[in-house]
Amino acid sequence: MPYTICEPCVGTCDTACVDVCPVDCIHGPISTDGSG
Repeated sequence: MPYTICEPCVGTCDTACVDVCPVDCIHGPISTDGSG
């Protein structure tokens, strides 16, 4: 099942979505400078 990360989640670096979205399906940027 694909997951869609929508506008409210873009740039958010916390664990609020872990209950509904498996962590291994999210691949973030190599550099996290400026994220969050």
